[in-house]
Order: sequence, then C-alpha cells, then structure tokens
Amino acid sequence: ELNVGGVERGTTDFSKALVENGHESIVISNGGIFEKDIIEHGGKHINLPIHKKSIFSFLLSKKLKTIYEQEKPDVIHIRSRMPAWINYHAFKKLNFKPLLISTFHGLYSTPIYSRVMSKVDHMIAISKTVKKYIIETYNISEDKITTIPRGCDIKLFNKDELDGEWIEKWF
Repeated sequence: ELNVGGVERGTTDFSKALVENGHESIVISNGGIFEKDIIEHGGKHINLPIHKKSIFSFLLSKKLKTIYEQEKPDVIHIRSRMPAWINYHAFKKLNFKPLLISTFHGLYSTPIYSRVMSKVDHMIAISKTVKKYIIETYNISEDKITTIPRGCDIKLFNKDELDGEWIEKWF
C-alpha cells in the first residue's frame, strides 16, 4: 500500500524522477495516500491488493501477468517481499522477460519468504550495511548489487527547529 513509510515515499519519489526524466512510470499497489502523488506527477497507478501476506494473494499472479502483458514493461522493480512472491509466479510465465530489479530496504531474515528478493537480475541496497548483509546472507556476487543510500527531500523533511506549540499539540 502507498501509505506512510520509507518504501512508500521512495516509490513515490522514484516514480516522479522517472517521469521527470522522460520515462513512463507505472506503480502497482493497493493504493493509499501517495497514490494521488504518483498520478499528479505523471505516473500511472494500477490498483491490485498485492500487499496482503496471505496464501490467497498468490492468486493475484495471474492478474499481474495480464497487467505485464498489457503494459509491456522494460523493467520491473520489486520493493517488498509479498509483491515479490506474486511477481515471481507471474514473471516465470511471461513470454518476454523485462529486467527484474529489487530494492532491499533493510536486513531481511533468511527464510524462503525473504530470499525471493535476491532472485532478480540486479539488486539495490539502501546502505553499505545492507549490501554487505545481502552478499553474506544470500551469497550474492557484489557486482549484482548497487548501493543507493536512502535520503529524503529536505524541502519536506528539514532540520528547522520545531515550533513549541506544534510539539505541545503533538503530545
């Protein structure tokens, strides 16, 4: 879902950057508060509840495959584990193979549930620590990983002193 969080903010920011640089951006999610930002910045949003951690979510792989066949993406970027699993089942049935990328946003556990994030063409790590973890935990070659440190838009998230009245209201 595109609600509050680092992955969600990163998805929104990345979609905007793609469009600003002349690319098409299609985000598939269950929607949320950032969905309007995707659309307002020129991206396309397709609503599909791929966020639910349920055995029934795997049934969505057929719908996801259909979306891929209609949209013909050059690159598929996976940013979360449950959508990665749904993608895994959709992707292996495609007649064409877009470049498949995942972003590791943290130090995922090693069970099979998390390993799907490493079954891609290339990975993005949000820090040197995460890159080292991917290499050691999933036995991945360093050349399959690019480190892109997470940051924030300092116009939205700044170091200005917080207003005392705002702090009181927050508490």
